[in-house]
Amino acid sequence: MADLGFTVDETFKPENDGNFEPLPDGWYDFVVESAEIVPTNGGGKRVKIKAKVISDKFANRVIFGGYMIEHSSEQAVRIGKEGLYKLSTACGVASLRNTDQIVSKRFSGKLKTKPGQDGHDPQNELCGYRPIAGVGTSSSPFGGASAPSASPGKPAFLR
Repeated sequence: MADLGFTVDETFKPENDGNFEPLPDGWYDFVVESAEIVPTNGGGKRVKIKAKVISDKFANRVIFGGYMIEHSSEQAVRIGKEGLYKLSTACGVASLRNTDQIVSKRFSGKLKTKPGQDGHDPQNELCGYRPIAGVGTSSSPFGGASAPSASPGKPAFLR
């Protein structure tokens, strides 16, 4: 017999019902709960985000996203940086230099269901970004504030 050192009781009841089925495809409002740079298995780096749904009956469900920022494939890095740009501008951050700049920011994200592969279950994937209605002032199709006027064209990290 081993003493746990604490009592497991109703204070440990999970906040969710344990349902991790993908959310229906569509637009949801989110808040970014965390964003960090993590290593990849292949020696690269990606920005990993955790966003929580703050709208409708799916409030408090969590979605994860990843944006490749270092990789041997230039195309993977370009796609990752473009996605990060779309997310940050939807959050109202026109010039992202630190992942902390998007933490606690709100955005509207479009989810699609990615089919399960290799024995994994289907999962949601962020595929669109825009500012939440009434938040931000840009008419950009990607939402949020536009790129600074001092640097026309592509943002510096995409050049």
